[in-house]
Amino acid sequence: MVVVFVYGQMEGNPSLITIGWDGNVPARGCGYTPDMERFPESTYEGLPDYPYLYFVQAPNKDEFKTLTSSETDPTLIRETLVNLLSQGTCVSECPTMVSEVKCNPTTKMALNEACSVDPNDEKYCSCQLAEETGDGEYVDVPFRYDTVATPWGNGFCIPVITEDTNPAVLEVITQMKEQFEQGDAGDTINGWFSDIISAWICLAISSVTAVILGYLYLFVVQLLGGYIVWVSFALIWVSLVAGGAYSWYYRDLKYRPDADMYNYLTWTSYGLWILSVVVFFLICCFRHAIKVGIAVFQTTAQYVKANLKIFALPALSYVVIALWSAGWLYGMLWVFSVGYPEPRPADEGGMPFLTIMRWDDKTHAAFFYDIFGLFWINAFIIGVCQFVIGASACIWYFDVAGDTQGEGTVGKALHWAFRYHLGSIAFGSFLIAVCQMLRFLFEYYRKKIGTANQDNKVVKVLVCLTRYLLWLMDKCVKFISKTAYIQIALQNTWFFKSAWNGFALVIKNAHRFGAAASIGNIFMFTGMLAIMSVNGLIGYLFLTNFTFIEVASPIPPVVAICVISGSIAYGFISIFSFTTDAILQAFLLDEELRFSGKNRPAYMVVFEEELKKRAANPGCCDACCGC
Repeated sequence: MVVVFVYGQMEGNPSLITIGWDGNVPARGCGYTPDMERFPESTYEGLPDYPYLYFVQAPNKDEFKTLTSSETDPTLIRETLVNLLSQGTCVSECPTMVSEVKCNPTTKMALNEACSVDPNDEKYCSCQLAEETGDGEYVDVPFRYDTVATPWGNGFCIPVITEDTNPAVLEVITQMKEQFEQGDAGDTINGWFSDIISAWICLAISSVTAVILGYLYLFVVQLLGGYIVWVSFALIWVSLVAGGAYSWYYRDLKYRPDADMYNYLTWTSYGLWILSVVVFFLICCFRHAIKVGIAVFQTTAQYVKANLKIFALPALSYVVIALWSAGWLYGMLWVFSVGYPEPRPADEGGMPFLTIMRWDDKTHAAFFYDIFGLFWINAFIIGVCQFVIGASACIWYFDVAGDTQGEGTVGKALHWAFRYHLGSIAFGSFLIAVCQMLRFLFEYYRKKIGTANQDNKVVKVLVCLTRYLLWLMDKCVKFISKTAYIQIALQNTWFFKSAWNGFALVIKNAHRFGAAASIGNIFMFTGMLAIMSVNGLIGYLFLTNFTFIEVASPIPPVVAICVISGSIAYGFISIFSFTTDAILQAFLLDEELRFSGKNRPAYMVVFEEELKKRAANPGCCDACCGC
């Protein structure tokens, strides 16, 4: 990746990416000097002395109606906007409303009767706007407005609205702006953001309360986890039975026996009752696995409470990823700018006043290599974080009842990761990066050829199926890598052996992993729902009962509070979920070792006694008899 970065620094020029293209035929690049020696295939000319694109084209009468109407088709508005913005002209400096427009006139401006253009004098580049007076008549006014240049080299003249702006021009620019900001609910996005910004104190407090609620949820899981799970399973079973009974009752109440709906509801009742019987037998047959899952989650809650510092690991990894991504983005900007610029093709739905870079094969290879490097490094950073959390949980499992009381496990896991297992983590992250790269290449080339087959239903089905299979492969590789990291920490084996051991462990104990996954879904759903609901309710009561925070509506800030709470809760419970996998695998290893040690967590001691009972009763199957 260092080679690619150097290649971008030597060959690239980021200012080319922001070149604007005027409405001339053919288009010319504002501030662009073609390098015909390096890129002889480049066919577009440039205007190096006119570095800014000024949108001088005024709407005609029909376009003016389209832009100022509140009931116009959004597609028609976009087409009108693209057409107007594609008729810009390159200027030497961004003009004010009363200053001279020093431009290089385009062929379209010279042919437009609404424009006043003197090809021999760059100071006279102005167009007229058809303004409706209210009585159906139109008058011509200069389409002039204040502008400010973009802060980098080549770029655009951005409109600035002032009190001196002509009302007709102001209406057009304002309507253009509102078309991009208008929301479906009737309020503008600006209004929503204004309410959210006004309630920033409430949002900051909600972030803290979300963390507190997440910590309290650990106590709930540890104290009431078993009750929550069994009550949830009971509610599922009761819902199936009651749903079947209601369908049967509703069938007799509303329909005659010869009606089709009568038969549909009859079979619906039978289906729900059969499903309730299946659920009942599954709960009975796998009650031991469910008990193990409950104990695992209670043990996980105990571990997380004793090692709250692990929550700093994901935050630290996100910071590292953000810093790395910022550096990568800087380097990618230079790589992306290697080549020669052209206006975006209008016939492909693009905006022809913006730039598209044309690359050779070497730049294409550098681009894809850089993308792969981004995926690999990001997966590696996340992999290190996962290994440390998993290893810490495994060490704690076998030390919590010993002399150390499970202290210092995070530091020991960090030592293991950076001293012994970076290679295995790098290989696992490499496999994840390969899957992500395959998905990226598929989406990249799908968009390249998508316009040619957009109406072919067979192609659409194949594209959807391929996308799903690639997504499934990515999920499987991530799961296998995550399981391998835990096995590496448990057995100190290399990646492939650990991946195979983890896969075999999952197959051998599918009922336990299934039960743990089901219980995990219950805890994650109830936890996220509880944290979001409680925090949202507190925020709503706060905003509606205290007047020092003024908002037009409490709904946008409450939605923002729920989103923030959900994000924090998801991060909190995701760590909880991964730790659960590590604790479960540590328990299964402990079981294979016949519970030979004495330092396991208290919630797991009960299974040592059950193992002795099963040893005395060899005919009992723990997977089916619930022993």
